[in-house]
Amino acid sequence: NPVKNTLNIDSKDAIDSISIYSVDGKVVLNQNAVNNNSIDVSNLSSGIYVVKMSSNEKVLTKKIIIE
Repeated sequence: NPVKNTLNIDSKDAIDSISIYSVDGKVVLNQNAVNNNSIDVSNLSSGIYVVKMSSNEKVLTKKIIIE
């Protein structure tokens, strides 16, 4: 589902850090402390982004769409 203002992450583990990349590979958001597994993305322009999440030494990469 597209994201508008807040990216909510459904995870059993707490997220240690999150990075969001534009499609051209530039880091547009980098956050080490993630509260309640949610991130404010309201300052990002509409488009497609790649999210890289780290949790308990595991790394997961997903594509998101911001409206």
